[in-house]
Amino acid sequence: MTIALARLYNRSGDFPKAEGVLSAQLRADQASIAVGTAMAQQYLATGRAQDAKKLFAHLVARQPNDVVALLGLTKVATTQRNWPEAVDCINRAHAFGPNDPGPGLALINLEVLRRDWKSVVTAATQVAEQFPANTDILDAKGRAQIASGDTAGAIATYKRIYDPSPSSIAAMEAYVTLLSGTKEFSTARTVLQDAKNDR
Repeated sequence: MTIALARLYNRSGDFPKAEGVLSAQLRADQASIAVGTAMAQQYLATGRAQDAKKLFAHLVARQPNDVVALLGLTKVATTQRNWPEAVDCINRAHAFGPNDPGPGLALINLEVLRRDWKSVVTAATQVAEQFPANTDILDAKGRAQIASGDTAGAIATYKRIYDPSPSSIAAMEAYVTLLSGTKEFSTARTVLQDAKNDR
């Protein structure tokens, strides 16, 4: 209930109230991993990276296999451009949660920030092979391919997102935009016509 209320305050832009309810609950239940994680994420979202790092580190010390807290530390390290620490946290998160797509997404986003396009595409391809039906992973792979100049590869990736969910506006827009950008107007028209007929 507390975390849901904090999210509600955050959505309305009232960050002090969100932090207030989390802080009060954390004082009442210092052992709560969920509230501690929510508080650390609140710190991170409001630009208090050091406070977030301290709390995430405390959570990981208490529960070393907490993938969410490790990914929180990854975000802090990424914000601070501490690439070795970010990679270490991602590797630890992956080791504890090999079936969780979160570490893979974090790795792709990290490589994008480092602008190491070869590593971006390699990481994105490997993660997409592990999670072939995960649209967030496929979208990250598509964005990585666009950034690296592999437009043809990006089109193929966004087609994989679009095909199983042709009613998804976001998937259709990304696919059509890429098709139009490469002057594949006939295919783009077909996609748009199919979308129109489905309505």
